[in-house]
Amino acid sequence: MLKGLLYLIVIALSLLVAAAGGDEIIVETSHAIIESHEGKRLRVVFAAEDRPTLIFKPEAGAWDWSQTSQLVIPVENPGDEALTMSLSVEDHTSRSLTGKVAIAPQSAGSLAISVGAPPPRSMGMIAGPSPAAAGLDRGVWPVTATGGAIDASHITLVRLGISRPSAPRPLIVGMPRVEPDRTSYDGIVDAFGQFFPGEWPEKVSSAEMLRAKGGEEARAVAQWLAESPRRDRFGGFLEAGGFRATGFFRTEQRDGRWWLVTPEGNAFFSIGMDVIALAGETYVDGREFMFRDLPAPDGELAAHWSEHDDRGGLWPQPGRSFDHGRAFNFYTANLERKFGPDWRERWREETLQRLEAWGFNTIGNWSDPDLWARHRLPYTVPLWLEGEFWWGGIPDPFDPRFAVAADQIAQNAAARFGGDPWLIGYFVDNELSWGRGWSADPREHYALAINTLTQDPESPAKSAFLAQLIETYREPERLAQAWGIPLDSWDELRSAGFALPAVSFDNPALIRDLAAFTRRFADAYFRTVAEALRRHDPDHLYLGSRFAWRTSETVEACAHWCDVVSFNLYKRSIANDRDEWARFHAFGKPALIGEFHFGSSDRGLFWGRPRRRRQRERTGALLRPLSSRRRRQPRFRRRPLVSISRRAADRTYS
Repeated sequence: MLKGLLYLIVIALSLLVAAAGGDEIIVETSHAIIESHEGKRLRVVFAAEDRPTLIFKPEAGAWDWSQTSQLVIPVENPGDEALTMSLSVEDHTSRSLTGKVAIAPQSAGSLAISVGAPPPRSMGMIAGPSPAAAGLDRGVWPVTATGGAIDASHITLVRLGISRPSAPRPLIVGMPRVEPDRTSYDGIVDAFGQFFPGEWPEKVSSAEMLRAKGGEEARAVAQWLAESPRRDRFGGFLEAGGFRATGFFRTEQRDGRWWLVTPEGNAFFSIGMDVIALAGETYVDGREFMFRDLPAPDGELAAHWSEHDDRGGLWPQPGRSFDHGRAFNFYTANLERKFGPDWRERWREETLQRLEAWGFNTIGNWSDPDLWARHRLPYTVPLWLEGEFWWGGIPDPFDPRFAVAADQIAQNAAARFGGDPWLIGYFVDNELSWGRGWSADPREHYALAINTLTQDPESPAKSAFLAQLIETYREPERLAQAWGIPLDSWDELRSAGFALPAVSFDNPALIRDLAAFTRRFADAYFRTVAEALRRHDPDHLYLGSRFAWRTSETVEACAHWCDVVSFNLYKRSIANDRDEWARFHAFGKPALIGEFHFGSSDRGLFWGRPRRRRQRERTGALLRPLSSRRRRQPRFRRRPLVSISRRAADRTYS
């Protein structure tokens, strides 16, 4: 076992760590350096490369952790930036158990990953319970969203790394150890849907407490609303100087920065919240042992029981168990406990008051349409392209059915929302699989174009790619020479499953052609949608498709056709992406952050990435850039931002 570890320095890239009992650990690095060591701690600097990693190996054979179930690694983040670490444990068959954890700046603790406990997804959860979430061990940071399974009796490798640091990041790492795991799923949910073992100041203990706290909040909200600064009826800044009023939201650049402009002609910075809705059912069938004091299906809260079936997919949680059967909605049940039989109407009114009092001025994506209809806050609408033209997480814009579908959704949207001045604009689709533009591996950057070549001959996208190559090279022999691959006929390229050899990705001609097709694909997608929206509803903005995966080619195409380019960025800061923002500035369009999130680990939640150590820090981090009560304008002068929306992901009670 890994106890009482003392280590001996060997050389820069590899250390041999010796335990008092004779166990030894080899420590290696990949795109990282060990700057120094002190006692049992290593100071490691992870380079600004793709996946820098610190590696632990047994010096002989494998570790047997079958009698213990938790791996613990002491760490300290001495830097001023949060770090999102990935941890992977591998067995002798190369199977792995992986997960991620966020480490706040200037903090120290221990990473912990359950080796023997059931994977959270097998229990129907994205992350498992932990002593940290219960407030029992605040020095332990559970590695959440674990996936995979391993043979704990033959562990051969442990990897600790960062996916893609924007700059070199230091981390002080202690030697790993294993110990018993206190994770348990029995009775972890109380009658209000909260984590039963945990304690925190706002934890609800009774329906009476819910109602009492609701009364206190109502008085505070009324005071905050009375103190709010003057705005036009859409939330525009009256002091920012007048713009041309058109009766609808639009964009304008003034003095080097972009603004949204309200229908009345005032500057507007959209601060929204996503998923403001009553949906939130929790599956109970098959895991009743997790819940304490579930309301009776035929009792006073019977209306909050339902039957659902998500076996078609719980995106973005593939492989999650407990995805159908009886479900209970703790959120709406708590609303009825708080408000009584008219809870639905009172929830809508309180929600709008809360948003305005808290400084939000936009109803974000996937929210209750009844809130839109109140015309109290501007809103955005998500549209989806549906049809038999999807493959690999993206629609094929070269398929004739794609243009028909785009025209239809635009026509339907215009029929419902046309003429509404409260609508800012439309998002179409979400987080499409454009490729990992930040990767140094061209197979990840140009995955869209590469995968297009693997499609069947009937694929419209593949036909378009082949037409581009034939027009460029005329003869297959010329393409073969340019790409450095064997190719005797165009039919070989047309065949299903065509794969490029790994050595070809060092060829500039291949990269140039992959980039050209990626740009052409994105241009066809955004152009078709933009033309359809402008044909049927020219008054509202096209807000893009909310990039999570992106490349420079796809962002450029989006900027050309969309009014606003939207990004979903789950990061603590965008300030370090200077090169990307510099390239984006050249496109001459404003940006919108469609999703971001700050989690906390001290309110009974298991999934808090990117995480603040405490709820107070989380609130401060949210309010620093958004505060408009004491400042005249938000602090985004050096970025072309016109909007940010926070993901409302952590709610159980009201």
